[in-house]
Amino acid sequence: MGKVKNMAWDQATDFLDKVETDLNSGTINKLDAVTKMKNFDGNLALEGIDDEYAMDDWVDMVLTDKSNEVQKLREGGMV
Repeated sequence: MGKVKNMAWDQATDFLDKVETDLNSGTINKLDAVTKMKNFDGNLALEGIDDEYAMDDWVDMVLTDKSNEVQKLREGGMV
């Protein structure tokens, strides 16, 4: 049972990494990201995303982190 859970967890992590990369590169927007997450066949609850509100929060967190990095670069800081 542990191997199956680990496989599902890895699948969810890889999916979220891809969504985060797409969000940060501007390939997709918030609505597209949430739609992708809703349509994902894996178990995002393993990553703590168990409903639409958690999806919105996760996407907002990713976008906020990116915005903070950009602001640091504008101020001449290191990321």
